[in-house]
Amino acid sequence: MYHGLNLFIQELFYVDHVNLASKNTRFDINYKNVYILYVNAPDQLHVASGLTMPFVPMAAKVGPSLRTKDQIREIVDELDSGRWLIQPELAGERACLAVVDKKVYIQNDAGIWLSRAPHNVRDFLKLPNGTCFDGKIAQNNFYPFECLAVRGRALVFKPVSERETVALQLVKFLGHDWMFDKPYPKFLRSAAKNLPNFQGVTLKDYMSFYALISKQAPPSTAWIKRPW
Repeated sequence: MYHGLNLFIQELFYVDHVNLASKNTRFDINYKNVYILYVNAPDQLHVASGLTMPFVPMAAKVGPSLRTKDQIREIVDELDSGRWLIQPELAGERACLAVVDKKVYIQNDAGIWLSRAPHNVRDFLKLPNGTCFDGKIAQNNFYPFECLAVRGRALVFKPVSERETVALQLVKFLGHDWMFDKPYPKFLRSAAKNLPNFQGVTLKDYMSFYALISKQAPPSTAWIKRPW
C-alpha cells in the first residue's frame, strides 16, 4: 500500500531570511548543513486530523527489572502469546518527528520543540506530507518505532501492530536501520552484551491505540517497560 509513492527531497531549512552571522545559527563543517538553533516552530502544528504537535507522547508504565531467570522466562513466554508486541528499549532521547509542508519538526517527550537536527533528519523529507513518528534519538540519529500519521491520515486509533508495520515499511523505504525487531530469547538473556545500547524491552498491548495524554496523566498500562 505504501510502495510506489511519488516522493522527492526538499530542503530541510530555509535560511535565506536568516542572518548567518547571528548567534541563532551555526555551521556543522562535518555535515555541511546549516542548523537553526532556535526553530521558529508554531505553538500548534496541525499534522493530521486529530493529531497536533507538540503533544505529550504516550508513556509506558515501568515494571519489574529483568534480573532473575524467572523474570526473563516470563517475557520469553510472552513473545509468541499474541497478547503483546515486544520491542527492544533503545537507549536515547524520546522524540516525535513530523513532516509538514516540506519541513521537518521534532519535539521531545515534554512536548517542547527541539532546536537541533539529528544527522539523518533530511532523509525524512522523502516521505509524504502529514507523516509523523514516535521514536528515539540515539547516537544523533532519529529511529522511529511507530508511525502516528501518514499522508495526513492519523493512525493513533489503529492497533499498535499496524502503527509499527507502517513505521517499518517507511524506514525501509528510507534505507535506514530498523532498531526495534522482535527480540529473541537470547537477546533477553544478554543484558551485559546489549547494555548500554539497549536498556531492556517494552511490551505493548497488540490492540492498544496511541493515547495522547496530558502532562499530568499517569503512564499507560497498555505499555510496560521492563528494564534490565
